Parts: sequence; structure tokens; C-alpha cells
Amino acid sequence: MRPLLFLLALPALYAQNGTADGATRENWPKFASDLRTHFGSFSVSFTEAPGHARELAAEAAKQGTKLIIACGGDGTISEVANGILASGRDAELGILPSGTGGDFRRSATDDQAAQVLVAFADRRILTYIWDSSAPKGVWQSASSIPLVRIFALVCRSGREELNQWLPETHNLGEDYRKVYGRPPVRVKGIRLQINSQHTGSSAESYFGDISFRSAQQ
Repeated sequence: MRPLLFLLALPALYAQNGTADGATRENWPKFASDLRTHFGSFSVSFTEAPGHARELAAEAAKQGTKLIIACGGDGTISEVANGILASGRDAELGILPSGTGGDFRRSATDDQAAQVLVAFADRRILTYIWDSSAPKGVWQSASSIPLVRIFALVCRSGREELNQWLPETHNLGEDYRKVYGRPPVRVKGIRLQINSQHTGSSAESYFGDISFRSAQQ
């Protein structure tokens, strides 16, 4: 049988390297048993950080692995494909989709690596998020609570900007008018949070000082 390697990226909302979903590791033995029924013996490597799948795939191809199967989302699959290409060797790419990254556009995956909610006195909310999948710049309703209206803006997306401080500046008045079509009322409060309950993942984020100032300044 030809050498076979499974590369798995554990589903996670990443805010720093090495954060991963423990449930996937816990369930992997059963998953692997089912796979061996179809594939026979194979090797497994778990990724530990962004870019790691590319390194693992390139090294495996150089060592003569003929079939490398990427188990994960689009980012993992892309990294494995690039690693095989970079190796210059003749290895096949297999795909086993299992990405479960957060995406606020679907209620089942409505998790964020970082989120700042600004609540207004009329029970309308603007939320600025770091999403795992939704593209940067997307505005969309995120309301799931009766009588509360929430609009979310994706400020950051994916893993590319991890492990660094990132400044964010927004005009709350303009954003409020854009999504609600009326002049803003006073701000009642803010909330900082991380969501991971829907995807069963984990994340770690840090927030610096948050300040409000007049748009004329």
C-alpha cells in the first residue's frame, strides 16, 4: 500500500497560535478507526499553528508520501495544496472537509474570536467582530433575541493577523445611520466578549483601552 498521511487542523476560533478544539482530539480515535477500515494503515499529523499544514505537507511529500489528505476547512486545504506544490514532488492531495470555524451568518456557527458590542438606549446594538470565516467588511443583521436589533460588522477575519495588537476606529453615528436609517440615540453601554459555544471551539483575545470621542476631534 502506498504511504498515506492525514493532516488535520483542529476546528478553532483562533486568536493566538495553538488554540484548538479539544473535542476533535477526543473523538479522533473513533474517527481514525472508521478511516482505517477504508484506507488501511496511515500516519496522522495535527497542525499547531497557521502555516503548519503547509510545512507538514511539504515535508511528507519530500519523504515519499504519495497521498496526503487534508482534513479541515478551506484554509487547511489551501495550505496542504501549497505545501505539496512547494515540495516539487509527485504527491496526490485528498480532501476530507471538516471545517467548523465560526461564521456569524449562520446561527449554528455564530461564534467570534473577539466581539465588541455597543448598546444604544433604543435597544439597538452595533457589534464589531473578528470572525473566522465571514469576509472582512460584511454588514449583516445578527438579531436572535426578540425586541433587540443587532447589526454586526466584520472588522477582521481568519488567521492572517494573529498575535499582534490591531487598532480599530469606527464612526458609531455613521454606522448607526447606515444600518438603522435614523439618527443615533445615546450609547447605553458596551460589552466585550468571545463566543465559542456553537462550534464547541475555544479562543483567546485581548482588548486594549476603548474610548469615545466627538467626530469633530
